[in-house]
Order: sequence, then structure tokens, then C-alpha cells
Amino acid sequence: MNKKNRLTVQEAAGELDCSDQAIRSAIANGQLPGYKVVGKWMIKRDEFEDWFDRCLGRPAQDPRLMKNIHPKVQERFNLKVAK
Repeated sequence: MNKKNRLTVQEAAGELDCSDQAIRSAIANGQLPGYKVVGKWMIKRDEFEDWFDRCLGRPAQDPRLMKNIHPKVQERFNLKVAK
């Protein structure tokens, strides 16, 4: 996988201007797909973008993604989560 196609937890948090812990919690809760590589969580960019689109009320490209987003991210961006 090309490095441009994946994000670390820190990079994902930086894109949303939220804490690393908010991203880790979203992964742990099954809200954001992630996988471990040598002990570090990685997120596929397209899955990250689908997850965030879903949180903004836009349809995600991948229907397996959950509709919820971590409450701290919701609060930070004043998001209304799609049902």
C-alpha cells in the first residue's frame, strides 16, 4: 500500500484538529476502520474519508462503515450525524 493511501492516528487527528485519543477511541469502538502494523494503528485514507463523509451526512462509499463518529469529534465540528 502506498504511504499516501494510509494515515497514522496522529495524521488523522491532525486532519480533524482533534486528539489522537479521539481517533483511537473511534477505532476501538468500531466507528473508524483501522489496522495495526508493527504495533501502530493505520487507517486507509479512503475509509477515513468515507467515515468522515458519513459523519457529515453524505453517503459513504463503503456501506460497512458505521454512521457514528466519536462524540468529541462531533462536538469539535458541531456535526449532525447521519442516521
